Amino acid sequence: MGKMSTVVPQTQPIDQLLSRLELVRQVKPDHWRAKCPVHQRENSRNRTLSIVETESSSVLIHCFADCAYDAVLNAIGLQPSDLYPKDEWIQEAKYIRKPSSKSYRRVIENARGAATIVEVGARMMSRGETLDADDLITLAGASEDLRRMLDV
Repeated sequence: MGKMSTVVPQTQPIDQLLSRLELVRQVKPDHWRAKCPVHQRENSRNRTLSIVETESSSVLIHCFADCAYDAVLNAIGLQPSDLYPKDEWIQEAKYIRKPSSKSYRRVIENARGAATIVEVGARMMSRGETLDADDLITLAGASEDLRRMLDV
């Protein structure tokens, strides 16, 4: 009988960190806040520790009360290397994840300017103001930029 192989999922750095913290709350995709294990008392309800998971699955932490990075990790029994994915996971993940030719953050940042131009044009038109030819060309260009950004 042949050997059966099973793939054991590895714990990701973000899961390992969040499981050791208290009062964890996700504030937006890939961003969390938690109670700092170094300076906050047991009955504290504040979340002064900021946690971010990067595109490469590494984890960044920052305490807004200026607790040292090493002190935070030491308080929860982790090493700095625990905040980075293992080499084996990186090798597997590069084939699993959708290759991103564009950074979604960059697309969103680029959309802000175009969206502002469209918003100003819409407000002007809603107030009955007449847009001249240059305004219409600018508005059409911003609209086309937004459409192209959706094709990520």
